[in-house]
Amino acid sequence: MSKDFEEIEQLISDDRFRMWVFNPDRSVNAYWQKWSKDNPEKIHLLQQAKDILTSFKMKEENLTAGQIEAEYDQLKAQLKQRSFNMNPIIKWAIAASILLFLSLVITLTQFSYYDYNYTTSYGEKKNITLPDDSEVTLNANSNLKYNDWDEEREVWIAGEAFFKVQEQYDSNLENLKFLVHMENLDIEVIGTEFNVTQRHGISEVVLNEGKIKLYIKNHNTIKEITMLPGERVQYEDGKFYKTTVEPKKYSSWLDDRLVFENTPLLEIARKIEDNFGYRVVFNDKQISQRKISGTVPSGKLEILLSAIQKTFNIRLEQKDNTIIIKSNNQ
Repeated sequence: MSKDFEEIEQLISDDRFRMWVFNPDRSVNAYWQKWSKDNPEKIHLLQQAKDILTSFKMKEENLTAGQIEAEYDQLKAQLKQRSFNMNPIIKWAIAASILLFLSLVITLTQFSYYDYNYTTSYGEKKNITLPDDSEVTLNANSNLKYNDWDEEREVWIAGEAFFKVQEQYDSNLENLKFLVHMENLDIEVIGTEFNVTQRHGISEVVLNEGKIKLYIKNHNTIKEITMLPGERVQYEDGKFYKTTVEPKKYSSWLDDRLVFENTPLLEIARKIEDNFGYRVVFNDKQISQRKISGTVPSGKLEILLSAIQKTFNIRLEQKDNTIIIKSNNQ
């Protein structure tokens, strides 16, 4: 829902506004385009607030104390030149917040303006019912965020999650879109079931039912891909790969199972690190390339490790937060 901004300091203090100025994405652009359309008499406030923020360019390195002081003096001078009436306390609060940006080099994507924020720890799963009765299951070490929905249903995901999206219609009986935002791509959904994974800079989407569109972000271009049931799209290092798969294999974690099909032990080790938070070390590189096909339980780490040990005929040693994998003759 759009906020009613009356003063410039309110805009500058708003996380979503700062994101729009410094690091916008499609949804943030859409929000402020709608706000401008709904509040044409306040566009001058929007521009003045933007001018203040854009006069301070984010730096790639940490600032020295002298540089911070210089930026501070520059900001004070600029604030004094402004013709709008601003509470002095708010002036210095704005100055401090902008300088904190510069000195700590915090990217604006880290600002949390989300109304709802769900996080799972290692070894934990969480079931979430969204306002439209769509269901999301978060896997371990994952995060789901969203705001109060206005016209569009949209969420942000990091880690791994399974979605069951309900169809909804507007007053014109048009399907209401459901958007899922990931690091490198956006997913447009009508009503469907799919699994998403965002880890280590790799985005993956596997479609179980329905039909979805992906909008892959690569530098200044966006590529649109339509997915059908049984398809998997993986995006990594500026390239995407589309294959046909058995979808239930990728969402088997919902039932505390991992289904492997000619899967190297190295990939299984990464799942242990992602879902349980342990560091996995191989004493022999050749072991990491050994492959397995089959199903092993994954709900509890002890059961999973026991199954892996028997399947691969290897030895596992656990020391604090590290799991060491050895061959039986070591």
